[in-house]
Amino acid sequence: MTMATDTATERRRKREAEGSGSGDPVPRAHRSVVRKILILAGALALLGGVVCVTAAGVFRRLNPDLALRFMPFDARANAAAANRLVIHNGTRMLDPARDRAVRALARDPTAVDAVSTLGMIASFQGRNDLADRRFGYAERVSRRDVPSQLWFIERRVQANDIEGALHHYNIALSTSLVTRQQLTPILIAAASNAGIAGPLRNILRAKPIWRDNFFERFVSEGMDARTLVAMTSGMLDAGTQPDRNYLNILMIRLLQLHAYAEAWEAWRIATGEPAATAAGLRDGQFRVDDGLPPFHWTYSVEPGLIPERRPRDDAAAGFALYLPASARDGEVARQLLHLGPGRHEIAAVVGDTGSDGDLRPRLSLRCATEAGEMLLDLQFPQAPAGGGAMRGSVSVPANCPFQWIAIRVRGDMDNRGASEPWIGSIRIG
Repeated sequence: MTMATDTATERRRKREAEGSGSGDPVPRAHRSVVRKILILAGALALLGGVVCVTAAGVFRRLNPDLALRFMPFDARANAAAANRLVIHNGTRMLDPARDRAVRALARDPTAVDAVSTLGMIASFQGRNDLADRRFGYAERVSRRDVPSQLWFIERRVQANDIEGALHHYNIALSTSLVTRQQLTPILIAAASNAGIAGPLRNILRAKPIWRDNFFERFVSEGMDARTLVAMTSGMLDAGTQPDRNYLNILMIRLLQLHAYAEAWEAWRIATGEPAATAAGLRDGQFRVDDGLPPFHWTYSVEPGLIPERRPRDDAAAGFALYLPASARDGEVARQLLHLGPGRHEIAAVVGDTGSDGDLRPRLSLRCATEAGEMLLDLQFPQAPAGGGAMRGSVSVPANCPFQWIAIRVRGDMDNRGASEPWIGSIRIG
């Protein structure tokens, strides 16, 4: 009896181990396969949902209609689609745009594109109070909503609220690179208005993210010399980059406008030079290698006309400008002066000039006017390598407040490299 019972127990355990002794019609091995299939099906369904959500997220802004193919009820995609309908079609698609915007807000009250779309629709309908409320809500949801900022700019301009308009300009310019490119020219043109320049300078003084972009375009595109000076005076630091580069561009722009007096004012403020000591020649010893043109030396960068500023062979005598033995005539250095009317004496030290007078360098002084009247054309005297004196005098007329001093070399195809003329210790009194 005991042996029979043990045998029956053993058979029952064996059946249970095979999955058929519990009354389950599906063998355990089959249940394992089914479980794996169900897990895989769930994973695929989850993955499909993730793909749809991801695709909708990627294309919401770039292509909202495509995003809606993956997620027809996606609030942000519907909001973006509504926004595009209004922007691209104006008043022709207001009803479909409103429907999409309302549908989006029903699912997500923070869908800012939908709110600003309803604001644009209200503005098209002339319901400005309603548009104010909707754009105000959009701005509270996100200050990055450009249509809201543009709306408030327009409203503040209509109310002659300059500081309010500039406040929203600041937000819009800080939000989008595209918007920055579109609005900066408008702001540059508006800067000529005295009532706008002051508040605009206050904003720029705080160094907003768009400051450098504004100054880069302002100094190269500005058309009014007085505005260029007024907007940049005290705003650009000649000792730092990129401000120094902007000052260089500003000087070039002012010279293009023939605004020499304005260039003088801007240069003096930027460098901190007192008016009483800045009017004459600067750095006649050629010691400075980072002066700010044009009221400092500018050197040629043309091949064959590039001079070298270095200590004279007699180091105790200071620096000099060594001139290239060029195969062609050309200007190697120039500086803009602000000499007063009357007679002025010029003195310098030159060296290694050679015996052929026709090939020696020349120092000239011209009026900084459109006609460029020549005031002085002084040929270097013959001098040994160790140096010799050069002197001259010039009479500056009253109608010539600014003058260009220039150093030129004479072309010498046959004797290139035979000598290395130099000039230093230039003084004008």
